[in-house]
Amino acid sequence: MALGPRFRGDERIKCSSTWWPASMPAFLSWETNMAYPSTHKLTVVHLSAHSPSIGASPVAAYLRVPFRCSIEKLTAVANGSITTADCSIAVALNGAAMSGSPFTLPVAGAGAGQVASMTPTAKTYANEDDTISFTPSGASGANIAGNFTVVLKQT
Repeated sequence: MALGPRFRGDERIKCSSTWWPASMPAFLSWETNMAYPSTHKLTVVHLSAHSPSIGASPVAAYLRVPFRCSIEKLTAVANGSITTADCSIAVALNGAAMSGSPFTLPVAGAGAGQVASMTPTAKTYANEDDTISFTPSGASGANIAGNFTVVLKQT
């Protein structure tokens, strides 16, 4: 009997191995019926900062870099609806503008949970205890908070 891509619980398959029994239950095989979560390498870290306002009275958010790394991606998430104009988010490393900055959180489709992201246009490296700042501007809307995330890859 030829076995198909799926096995019943009582079926056995042949496994040519010196350390595994000659036959084993199908549920112990390489075949699976469930999705696996995506994994991240231990050298990739996501850090987040919060700003109480990205709208009418914008407040900058800051992060401390915990180790020597390259900056892979930056994101912003609105916690409410900005109005009137796009929110421009200037990103700086130790006060110097990062390549590709600013990025925009558009007013079109604005709402809680809206995400915008940016990948630096040039490879950007940071050292331990450097500061990354996110400075929102241009949008309106009272008390619209925002969260900023940076993806760092340890070097």
